[in-house]
Order: sequence, then C-alpha cells, then structure tokens
Amino acid sequence: MSSRVQQRGSSMQMRSWLRGSLVLLCLSCGPTSSEDAPEPAQAQAQARTRAEQLVAERGFDLRDVSLIPDAKGVRQTLHFRGVPVWGLEAKSALGQTFFSNARFQPMGAVETEARLTEAQARDAALAALKDATAKVESARLVLLPTEVRQLRKDAAAPRFAGPRNAEDFERVVTGLRLIYRLKLSTGGDLPRQWSAQVDARSGEVLRLEPLEHTGVQGTFKKARGTGYFAGAVTMAVFSETFGGATRLRDVYNNDYYAFVPQGRGGTWQLYYTPDLILGDGLRYSGGGTLGTNGETAAVDAYHAVGLAWSVYETFLGRAGPTGDGTPFDVQVHANAENAFYLPGLRNPTLRFGYRSLSDNLKTSLTTTDIVAHEMAHDFFGRELAGDPSDVPTEHSERAGLNEGTGDIFGFVTELLRDAKRTSSTNIDGVAVKPSNLTMGEETGTTSRSLLAPLYPEWFDSIGQADEHYSGGPLSRMFLLLAYGCSAQTTSPWHCWLVPEGFSGLGPAEALRIWGQAVQLMPLDSDYVQARQAALAAATARDGVLNGNRMKTVARAFAAVNVGYAPDSVPPQTTLSCRQVNQDIECTGTITDAEVPGQYTTAPRLVVDGGTQIKTLSGWTFTQVLPGAALAHGNHSIQLQAWDFWGNLATKTVTVAMDKQAPGFSFLRSGSPKQPRYSVTPSDPSGILSVDFGADGQFMYGIFVPPYEQELDTSTWTDGTHDVFIRVYDTYMNAAVQHAALKVDNTPPSVTMTVGAGTESPFQVNVSVTDSSAVARVDFKVDGFVFATRTNEATTYQASYTPLDPLAHNLTVEVTDAFGNKGTTSRAAPLDTTPPVVSFAKTQPGSLVRLTVSAADGCGIEYPYALYVDGTLVAQPTTPSYVLDFGDAMAAGTHTFQALVRDQCGNTANFQTAFIKDLTPPVITGITRDDTQPKKPKFTVQCTDTEGVHHVELREGGVVTQMDTTAPYEFVVDTTGRADGDYSLLFQCTDINGVSSSPETRTVTADNTGPTLNLTVYGAGRSYLISAEPASDPRGIQSITLAQLLIPAFSVTLTQAPWSAWWNIPGTGSIQSDLPFSVTAKDKWGNTSSKFLYCSVSTSSTVAQYRTCHP
Repeated sequence: MSSRVQQRGSSMQMRSWLRGSLVLLCLSCGPTSSEDAPEPAQAQAQARTRAEQLVAERGFDLRDVSLIPDAKGVRQTLHFRGVPVWGLEAKSALGQTFFSNARFQPMGAVETEARLTEAQARDAALAALKDATAKVESARLVLLPTEVRQLRKDAAAPRFAGPRNAEDFERVVTGLRLIYRLKLSTGGDLPRQWSAQVDARSGEVLRLEPLEHTGVQGTFKKARGTGYFAGAVTMAVFSETFGGATRLRDVYNNDYYAFVPQGRGGTWQLYYTPDLILGDGLRYSGGGTLGTNGETAAVDAYHAVGLAWSVYETFLGRAGPTGDGTPFDVQVHANAENAFYLPGLRNPTLRFGYRSLSDNLKTSLTTTDIVAHEMAHDFFGRELAGDPSDVPTEHSERAGLNEGTGDIFGFVTELLRDAKRTSSTNIDGVAVKPSNLTMGEETGTTSRSLLAPLYPEWFDSIGQADEHYSGGPLSRMFLLLAYGCSAQTTSPWHCWLVPEGFSGLGPAEALRIWGQAVQLMPLDSDYVQARQAALAAATARDGVLNGNRMKTVARAFAAVNVGYAPDSVPPQTTLSCRQVNQDIECTGTITDAEVPGQYTTAPRLVVDGGTQIKTLSGWTFTQVLPGAALAHGNHSIQLQAWDFWGNLATKTVTVAMDKQAPGFSFLRSGSPKQPRYSVTPSDPSGILSVDFGADGQFMYGIFVPPYEQELDTSTWTDGTHDVFIRVYDTYMNAAVQHAALKVDNTPPSVTMTVGAGTESPFQVNVSVTDSSAVARVDFKVDGFVFATRTNEATTYQASYTPLDPLAHNLTVEVTDAFGNKGTTSRAAPLDTTPPVVSFAKTQPGSLVRLTVSAADGCGIEYPYALYVDGTLVAQPTTPSYVLDFGDAMAAGTHTFQALVRDQCGNTANFQTAFIKDLTPPVITGITRDDTQPKKPKFTVQCTDTEGVHHVELREGGVVTQMDTTAPYEFVVDTTGRADGDYSLLFQCTDINGVSSSPETRTVTADNTGPTLNLTVYGAGRSYLISAEPASDPRGIQSITLAQLLIPAFSVTLTQAPWSAWWNIPGTGSIQSDLPFSVTAKDKWGNTSSKFLYCSVSTSSTVAQYRTCHP
C-alpha cells in the first residue's frame, strides 16, 4: 500500500529548539484557568515574541530575519532578508509556540537576489514537464534550507546497546538555496497537478513531482448496502431536489465516484442508485464499476469513511479530518494496486485501487484501516501546513510521521468499528485482536504491523527510508502509549529500552494526546519535535506539570529510542552571587546528566525565603536581582531548579549587601574663581567615583584618586551657588555634601584722585567698591607698577614721584579676591619744585665739619656742586656728603654754596655762611647726688666764650641724654640694669659746634637682695631662729624672722647677730612641721627671703638643729 502526499515541498528536516525544554517551560508560564487566558490579540503578541525568541535561540540573527504571520495568527513564516524560507516556521496552538527543530549554522553567504526571472523559471519547469497541456498555476521565490544531521556535542554515552537515541542528534541548516517553487497542472482524461523547484540562480530544475488532484441541494434517503468488508449496512444517500436522482453522498457530503474505463483512459463518474440498494457483497468481477457488483467497493468505502469521520467527531471533537467539515471526493476502482490521498485545500480526494490487478476477482483497497489511514493524511497535512498540498513528499522523518499517523487512525477506526458492533463507542473496552495490529489484512495481504514494524525504533538515518517503514516507531509508540509495556522479555509488548515496563493510558486518551500533538507540530517536524509536541499535549491534558500522561508519553517515546524515560535524580547546580551596584548579580549553571538542557518548570532564584522571586530563562544564567527593597546586611539567595521530570534541586548562598554610604571629607584650595576641591573618601568596599556639580547639575566625575576637581566659575552668574560633592562606593551607595560657593565675575569699581601741589611725592588716593574683598591694588605709570597694596580696604594711598619732566599717564588697577580687575587712569602730575638742601656745621676742636644733604621727590641728578668761599670743593654722587676743613681754614666767617638739580629739571641754589671758631668749651666740674643710690644725678658745669649749645651724655658711643639748658643735669636710672659698673661720658658743645674734651664717670647697678640662711635650733618649747650667715655689699638694713602659725612669732632685727629665740607660750603640745620665713633688706632697698617648714616638738628634750624642707 502506498499513500503519497504530493505537493510543493522541501527536503529540509527541522528540529525543535532546546530538545523540548522551552516547550514545556511555556506550559509552566501560561494561563492556569480560563479567567487567566489572554485576549486573542494579546495571545498573538505573546506568541510572536516567543517565536522571535525561539528563532534567535536557533542561531538566526533577528537583524536578518522576520516572522510574517498568516491571517489566523497560527503560523509565522520565517523570512530571510525579505525572502520566505520554505519549511521554516513558527506555529502557535493550544497556548504553545513551536519553531522548526533545526539550528542555523550557514557554511557561506546566503544569496537573496535571483539571477533568473519568474518567467524564465516558468519556462524551465514547463520544458522539463514535456506536456503540451501543461500550464503554471503559481510561482513563488523562496529559500530552500540545506541541512545535515549530526551528533550533539553534549550527547552523553549511549545508555543501551544499539542505535543512539534521537535526542542525541541535532539537525543543522548549513545553507539556504534560492529557488522558484511552482505549481503546474496538466489536462487530458485524468487532469493532474505538479510541483516543481527551479534554482533561481542557475536555472536548474531540481525537483518535478506529481500532485494527484481531482469533483446540488436535496434530501437524504435511507438505502441498503452490502459491502465485501462491511457486510450489510444501512446507508443514507442524497436525493437531488431537481431531477430526482439519488447519488451516493453520505451525511458528511462526501461524494463517491467510480472509474469508468473509456478506450485507453477513462472518467470518474458519480454513483447513483434508483432503487436505494447498493452492492452485492462480492469482490469485483469486472462487470462494470457502476453496476451492482461495482457498487460493493463504494459501500465499503462509504462505511469506512463514516467510521473514520466518527473518530474525529467522537474523540477529537472536530468536524472530520479537515476540522471544518470539508468533504472528500471518494474514488474507487482506480486502475492501480494502491490507495491514494490527493491533497487539496477545498476538494481533497481519496482514491482506492485493488490489491492486485491480475486477479479475476479484484479485492478493493477499501478496508476500514486503509480508508482511515488515507483520510488521516488530510488531518496531518492541514495541521502541519495549513494547505495539505504544501506538505513536501520526499523521504523524511516528517513523511514517516505522516504515514505513522495514518496507521494510528486506521487502528483506532478499527477499534471504533468493533465497539459499534456492540453498540458502543468505548474503544478502551475493545479487546485488541491480532488483526487490529496490522494494516490491510482484510484484503488478504498484510502490508505492515503496528506492534512489530520493520523499524520498531528510531535510528539516525530513518528519515531516508521509505515513509511506510520510517513511520513504524510512531505507530509502535502509540500502541505502547495506549496499552503500556510488558516487563516480560518474551512478550511482543516488551520494550527493551524501558525494560521495567509501564502502564498505558488507553487508546482513546492516547489518540487525544496524539491529535493535539499533531496540531502543535510545525511543518518540518521530526521525531524529536513530535515527542515534544506530545509531551506538551499530555501536560495540557494533565493540567499539571509532570503528570501521569506526560510521563507515560515520555516512556512510550523512550521505548522507540526517541528521548529518555523519566528519572528521579535532581539536576546538579552551581550558584555564585555578588553585589553589583545596588543590586545582586547571580551567576550559575544547572546540569542534568539524564536529560541535559531540558526542564518543565523554569528555574528561579528566591530571595530571603520569598520576599523576591525571579524566574530564570535557562540553565546557564547571569541574573540581576533588584536590590532597592533589600536592607543593609546578609541576604539568602536560593536557586530552585527542576529538571525535565520535575526533580527539584536547591542551592543557597548568602550575600552581604552593602547599603551604607561612604564617608568623606573635602578641602578647598586654589583661587576663588577656580576653586579646587580635594576629596578624601573612605569605604570598606572601595570608591567607584566622586561626582562634582553645582545647583543640581552634574559637571564632573572622577574615578581614580586623587579625587580632585577644579571648577572654573569665570562664566557663572554672580552670587552664591550650591556646590555638591557626591561620593559613590563600589556598590553605588552615595553620600553627598554641599558647600556654598560665592561667584563674582564683576570687576571692582575704582575712582582715583591725586593730591594738589607742584612738589612730589604726590598723594594718589583710590576708592574701591566691590562685592568681594580687594586682593591687590597696583599703582602704575605708563603701565609700570610703582606701588602695590595687598591689604583689604576700600581706600588706598600711594605716593607718586615723577622720574623726569615729561608727561606720563597714571593708572590704578584693582584686583579683587576673584581676580576681577577694575582700572582708572588720568594724566600724571608734574614736579616743578627744586630739591631741598640741608646744611650743618660742627667743629670738634680745630676741625670744621660741614655736613650737606640734598633731597627731592623727583630724585637728585648727580653729581651736584659744593662751593666754599666761591671755590668748588666737591661734586658728590650721594644725597649726603661731609666736608672736613682743618688748620688750613682760617678762623672767621666763610660762605657755603650748593648747586643741586633734580631729575625733573628743577635746580636749587643753596647759600649760607658759617664761622670757624678756635676756642672750644670747657667742662669745669661734675657733681654727683647719690641720695637715690639707684638713680644717681650728675650736674655738669660748662663754659664757652661764644656760648654753650648743649651737653650730652653718651654710653657705649651712643648719646643717651642731652640737655641744652643750664644747669645741665642727668639722672641715670640703674633699677632695670644688670648688676655691675657702667661708664658714662659727658661732652659739652658750643654754638659753633665746637666740642669740649669728654669727661667720664662710673655708676654701679645693684638690684640683688642680701644673701641669707634659715635654721631652727632647740628643743621643747624654746627655739633659736637664725638667718646667719647674712651679708650684702651695700650693707643690711634689716632682717625679719617669723613663724606663721598660731602661736605666731615675728621679730625684725636691724643689726647682727641676725637671730632670735622663740619661746612657745602655753602648755599645748606641738608635734608638727611649722612654716618659718626670713626676709632681708639691704640699704639700697633690695630684698630677699626664704621660706621653709621645720619640725617642732614640744616633747623633745635634746636641743638640736631641726629638720627643714621647702
């Protein structure tokens, strides 16, 4: 038997993402009740987002590809740079989203620009078909995937001897070939449809395959039919309102046709029954396909189609294979040894031939299982491709799944047939017969066994085998899912890959699961993706993850080497967490040796027992946990990870959260206008950055020490600004401090006045008004500074002296503390006053000394000229000059002249007369008054013929006192001097400056009191208190002896011996150290004293010196 689905196709074999893990992950995240179900638009958006995620996970760059949804939003076709990729699609159904099960790893660039036009592609396909009636129905430019199957890098060692498990392999798309995909048709007695693939760059015709394709108001009437397989059955046939003809149309609107040979060909004609009796129950003997004998095959087909249709209604809740009640054209007596399904979106066709064309009595292939098998191709094709003619026909695992699905529906339809014979639809209660486990056995030839197919388990090249055999693992899987596996090794129901065996779910539940699985499968599904879809369907029906249905599905697929049976070993985990900024970043891995990379419940991180729960997107993760709500201190982070079978593993770590802000101090330096802030931060975690800003605006960030920043305020507005410094530690904890910063960019206001007059120096007065302190005032002439002031004030003065008689410009520049400069200028005043000359004459003995000095604010011009008696005697180059004249100068009157010019051009002509005197004054006596010894007074007597000018006292060459009026008296105070002798020199000078010979005297300074002692001698009530020995150079005036406590004692002595007895009055006992003192005064008034505690004992009897101490 061959059931061929012929359509446009691709040889591409796809594979699901992550071996099914994310499929069931979606189940765990989806709605749990009808109230939770998203709105249709929301559901489509979620499916689209999920599909894009799956596309990216399969290796496609989302910048290159896009997903284009169909009108229903169920399928999303993958487009690569605008060109659809044939066979690669995302499919959303039952709340789940699947994507074709292949990883994209291109070996070269993908070409998306065709070199061939569509017209050229059409011509190439028509030329290859070689049929004059051929025409092109449609053409489409698509990318055809090229793929290889390879062993996964992470595949574990095989668990059993034999072929590797399907889960150990992956399919890799290594390239995308640009082709034109065309649909064609041919005419003639038997019109046919074709599919072609033409390389869009080379023009090569890659594939050309046939797509078999072929089709009144009224009422239904009861009829009786007799089939070869069905026996006697009651039928409902359609009677047309117009014409009264009764055609063989069932209640599902399926029409039945017979092939009527005509010449070399023939036509398909409807069955009509005028007597409402069809068939004779015998094999076809050749008497005419429209005759009673020929109707037998139609009756069998009618009966089988009705049973098969009931399977979809009863167990899947859908209107026939198509789901929308689309009827079939059912054709019997095809001149072929096979049965056919001819796909069509609107008019699908079932065509049945014979077991053998050479038999005289031909057995029609219209048994229940064969008819149900062919009808199932329509269900499979519509669910996978939407249009069943779009399902590719080449050898592939998908083709095997298609055939296996047909066998499953054939098996279940036979069960329903047997159940209805007992007026029941409970197929779970039907005892399975050996004939139920084979296909086509009623024809006399068994084509294959579902329980013991040619290929009972999956192997890596099964997709290259004939699809009737490559579907064997699926049909066997279904039986095991329905009835379970026996642990007895001799049983045909034993599963060596699941040797412990398991229980089944019953055929009804198994069919419902597989029916939903088919609805989930995308176009290019393989066995692995079929398993994933079945697991998802079972989970949906369980209503919980890892329910009995799901685990039974897993065991059934494991028994045919597709995936592995459930285990109870939890996954292995690693977890490390650390604080990153204000959050927690966790990195970890989850591995499972039994089912690598697959899970049904997404792993999650649980903070502090549940205050925060974060679902993870995979088994290798780096996840950030928001830390805004986490306090400073330790927090527990627990990783909860479930494997594919729901085994839970946990791992807990503790993270110490640092939520405390750093500490810091700062210093300000630099100029006021460019202040520099130096920050000294500290934090155990380290410093991330130091930010600087003003008035809420961030300005600078410093990330490495030194944390210093200069702020240039030269463009800021005047006033006080809020400068902030914000310090972040490694974890983004921040501390901020504010500082008021005064900004002044306005220059000072300056006014200047210059003193009146014509003589330098000229007083320059400046007044300053400024909001900031003045830092510097520069007085300038012609730009050169001649005076600077740096004190803070509002008024400033400076003296200006011209350096020449020329005109100059006077400027004052004021700089405030912020470096702002204000200036004012005016013409500089001129100095028109000549220099000032001073003259002094002294005459020590016969020597005449003339002391001359010249001064001028403008500066003296050197040399100037000095004349005596009209003779030039000197040209000094210094302001002061001394002229000495000895015996050569005659006594009498002389003239002196000085001609001095200043640098401003003014000239002074100074003239005066002086007298040389030959009689010096004489000191005739010096009297001394020592009434006050420390302040002796000296009176000097001096005579001179011309008159005494003054008498002076010198010590150490320095004049200390001068008296110009007789009597010439001098008091020398020695009270503040160190003890010792001092020499005094007295000298008298007359009115002509002639001085006398000096006279010397000596004074003595004594400011030290007498030297003394203090002793106490005695016993009992009598003690001698003594200051001996006591002495002083000036002589002792008095000594006072005293005992200060009661009974007190005090006595003052004015002459030696310097001691006195103290007799203690009364009878009171004294045993103590008493305070004693002695004070001595000399005859110059200097004093000294001593104070001691000395022991006194009235009970002592032996006189002795008493012990004394300070």
